Amino acid sequence: MNYSIEHSILKHAPDYWTYTTTPKTEYVLHPHGNEYSTIEREVYSALTDNRNIKIIKRIQNIHDLGQLLIREQFLITKNVGVDYYRVRRFITIDSEYYEEALEHNLDHRRCGLTSLCFQRHVTCYCNQILFAVQVVTDKPDSHEITPENSLEYFIDYAITFD
Repeated sequence: MNYSIEHSILKHAPDYWTYTTTPKTEYVLHPHGNEYSTIEREVYSALTDNRNIKIIKRIQNIHDLGQLLIREQFLITKNVGVDYYRVRRFITIDSEYYEEALEHNLDHRRCGLTSLCFQRHVTCYCNQILFAVQVVTDKPDSHEITPENSLEYFIDYAITFD
């Protein structure tokens, strides 16, 4: 990716991102940090089962964010008068698909899923990993969001459990 394009994308990155142009980076969050506490709280309110968080990783993929920014602008331009929001939702996949999920932005065909549906509340079984994603939607209060394509979301966090 072009140096100036990467820096333009990073101007619109979430404020908690580390400023880096590395295409795909994972940061393990410190359990006593503010970011960890915020995500931990959101995860526990989203879970429908009792699980103990082992690790929370922030996932930074500048390419996926760049695609989302372009798609977001397209939707705003195409649907004048419709408000779009970025909201956090969750999805679980089998742990064996972790690398594929990161590499292909949760492409359901590569992650053992028949389709993608991001949810406000999820159950995470012992062989699964939980992803927190940011998804563009015109229905921010919806409990379930099914994106039209992979340009409408990006992986924000990966959460593993004991």
